[in-house]
Amino acid sequence: MCVLLFSHMHTCVLLCSHMYMFVLLFSHMYMCVLLFSHMYMCLLQYSHMYMFVLLFKQNYMCVLQYSHMYLFVLLFSHMYMCVLLFSHMYMCVVQYSHMYMCVLLFSHMYMCLLLFSHIYMFVLLFSHMYMCVLHFSHIYM
Repeated sequence: MCVLLFSHMHTCVLLCSHMYMFVLLFSHMYMCVLLFSHMYMCLLQYSHMYMFVLLFKQNYMCVLQYSHMYLFVLLFSHMYMCVLLFSHMYMCVVQYSHMYMCVLLFSHMYMCLLLFSHIYMFVLLFSHMYMCVLHFSHIYM
């Protein structure tokens, strides 16, 4: 009877120890599940961080694109300014050529006046010569 009792007690102890081992096994499995879930959460966190880095990189690319567009606008405005500058230089050249033409016109007008004055002088000279001829013809007649 004692042996039976001892064997039953021993089986009860074995049963309890097996139950404890099952509990330990399930707790270890639960811990493994928790560990993998934490690892998954870490991976998710790093993927979100990577996504934020990509987002800021794309934002930086957008800023770069707008800055390049602004630079193109500035380039075309400078080209327009250069065209305006050359057109103003052309206008200055045209203005000075017109002034030169006016000076030439006035010099030609002065030359024409000189020509007419010389013609008048020749007319006066020939009239004086005619008068002299008339005078000498009257003297010797």
